[in-house]
Amino acid sequence: MAENTTNLKAVELEINKVVLTGTITEDFTYHHSTKGANIFKSFISVKRDSGVEDVLPVMATEKVLKEAFTLTEEKSYGAQNYTVCIEGTMASYNEHINETKSKLILSVKLNNILIVSDSTHPSNNIELTGYVVKDVIVRRTPGLKDERGAWIKHERTIADVMLAVNVRNYSYYIPCIFWGKAASAIGELGVGTQINIHGRVQSRKYNKRYENGNIEEKVAYEISVADAMLVGKNGDVSNLVKVEPKKPVKEKRNKVTVKTKHNPNGFNLD
Repeated sequence: MAENTTNLKAVELEINKVVLTGTITEDFTYHHSTKGANIFKSFISVKRDSGVEDVLPVMATEKVLKEAFTLTEEKSYGAQNYTVCIEGTMASYNEHINETKSKLILSVKLNNILIVSDSTHPSNNIELTGYVVKDVIVRRTPGLKDERGAWIKHERTIADVMLAVNVRNYSYYIPCIFWGKAASAIGELGVGTQINIHGRVQSRKYNKRYENGNIEEKVAYEISVADAMLVGKNGDVSNLVKVEPKKPVKEKRNKVTVKTKHNPNGFNLD
């Protein structure tokens, strides 16, 4: 693993980096303590260009929060409605529900936070380098046609990938979604493949139906992958989706007729 890490640094691939610009939706409140440090939790809302908002859980130590916010009488850090730019890592852990069930919990672990102007454009960027640790599930989303049979919404190929990202001898398990050609390509690769991805952290609501018939609305957090690279054993990288070379386009040129003393009828310059 150390050999791969050294080579990855040489080609400047990030192992785990998240940069978000958005609005904090509630004050940071105490969540838990670890290794003598108090950890506080909140949420950040990041608007997409489409207008849809991703509301994402974020956690930070008091040391990080004190740089930007004040501790309130309720022992929380007053951050609600502030527009901020944050930098950190994508983290996950298993929360044990009972003896047989556990749930994967995801959040952005903050390293730095900066209050910015309310007019700052939202941004949502993540880069991860890790290993495929489960069989990839490739599926098709249903399309939708109108009464005349014309596509309103086209079918899409999607691949569900679980990525293990190793940071300081600890593995974070991050669910990722690949789209289109990238989904088909990753579906042909096996467990253990190392990849580097760029994308956004997204929240997605869904309804879970229980055996007793009850339906509960839940929220899933995952990485929507925009670009992916394969990482070789020696740290070399290549495109996940093979890029076909473009055919050369013959330049169109206007014909120019030139008349000379020796050629009164003229000749064409192509």
